[in-house]
Amino acid sequence: MAREVKVAPHNFKHMKQTQTLNWPRVHKSRYGKITIYRQVKDGGNMFTISWYVGDKRVRETTTDQLDAEARATEIMTLFREGNPPKEPRKREAVSKKSWDHVVGDVPIEEVVKYYAQTHNLLPSITVQKVCQGYLAVKVNSGIGSRYRQTLQQHLNKFSTKFGGVNISAITSAGINDYLLNMIDLRTRFNHRASLRGLFKWAKNQNYIHKSCVEETELPKFKNKSPELFTAAELAKLVAVADERSLPMLIAGAYAGIRMSEIERLKWSDINWDERAFILGPELTKTNRGRVAYFPKCVEETLRKLAVTARLRDCTKFLQDSCSTHISKLVGGSGVAWKKNGLRKTFISCQISLTRNAAEVAEQCGNSPTVIQQNYKGLVTKSEAETWFNVLTLT
Repeated sequence: MAREVKVAPHNFKHMKQTQTLNWPRVHKSRYGKITIYRQVKDGGNMFTISWYVGDKRVRETTTDQLDAEARATEIMTLFREGNPPKEPRKREAVSKKSWDHVVGDVPIEEVVKYYAQTHNLLPSITVQKVCQGYLAVKVNSGIGSRYRQTLQQHLNKFSTKFGGVNISAITSAGINDYLLNMIDLRTRFNHRASLRGLFKWAKNQNYIHKSCVEETELPKFKNKSPELFTAAELAKLVAVADERSLPMLIAGAYAGIRMSEIERLKWSDINWDERAFILGPELTKTNRGRVAYFPKCVEETLRKLAVTARLRDCTKFLQDSCSTHISKLVGGSGVAWKKNGLRKTFISCQISLTRNAAEVAEQCGNSPTVIQQNYKGLVTKSEAETWFNVLTLT
C-alpha cells in the first residue's frame, strides 16, 4: 500500500487534501470526495475525475492536468452548496459545423485528407509504384488483353516522365503540360482517361486527397470517319484467300466480328440452324455474350470450310493469327489493309439497309449511340447490297 503524505490545500477551501506519492490523487472534505486518476493512452496523458452522488459514480475525462484540478475545485464547490453534478459535463466537440464558414459544403473527410496532404502526413509513394499497383489490380480484375495493352502503354509513358515523384506532389498544371505534348486530340483524350482512373484509384488508397486530373482540360475532338473497304477491294481479298484465311473474311465482312474475337472462335461456336456465331463472354471484347448472325449467301461456303477443317482435325476457326492471314492477303491482292475495316464496313452497310441502330449494335457488341455517331450515312443502300453479294459473284 502506498504511503500517504499530507499536503497543503491547493485551491480547495473547506476540505482536506491527501494524496499518495503516485496517482490517483484524492481530494476529501466533509461534503464529499473527488479522485483524479491518470492514465497513459496513445503516448499521452488522460485524466479521469471521479465522484459519487449517492450510490452513483460520475466520471469525466480530460487530457489537461490543470483542467482536471480546476474541474475538481469546481465540483467540490458544488458539493459544498449541496448541488453536486449528477452527470458528466458535456463538452462541445470541435466539428466541421464550426468551420462551415471556411470549408463550406466540403465533406469533413476531404478536409482531413487535404490537411494530411498539405502537411506531408500522407504516405510517401512514387508514381511508378502507384502505376504498378493500379495495373496489377486492373489485370487481376480480368480486363481484356487490348485494354490491358493500352493501359500499360499509357502508364509506362506517364511513369517514365514522373516515375520517381511522389504521387501527392503531382499537380493539374503538370498533367496539363504533359498531355499538351500529345498533338493528336484523340490520343490525348484516351491518355487522360487512363490517368483519371489511376488517380481515382490512388485517392481510394488514401495516397492523395483528391484527383488533380479532374481539373485538367478535357480535349474536344471530332470523330473521324472510319476507314471502310469497298466491294471491289473485298472481291480482290476473297479472290486470293484460301480455306485458312477465307473464314476470317466471312466472319468480319458478313457478321461484323472483331479480329480479336475471330481469333478465339471455334467451329463449334456456330449454330447452323440459326446461321449464327454464338459469342460467349469469354470470346468478346466487352465480356458480354452476343449472337452474331450471318446471311444465307455465305452459309454454303462456311459449311464447306467447316468440313475441310474437320478433316484436318482442326477445332479452331482460324489456324493462324489474323495478322498472319492479313499479311498474305495484302501481299496477294495489293489491297491496303484497314484496321477492323471488314467489321466497320459491315456495320455501315447494315445500318444503311436496316435503318435500325439498336439491332446493329446488338449484332456487333457496341452501343446504338456509337452506331449513329460513327457509321450512319457512310454507305448507300445500293453499295451495301453490292457488299453482301461479293461472295456470290466471285
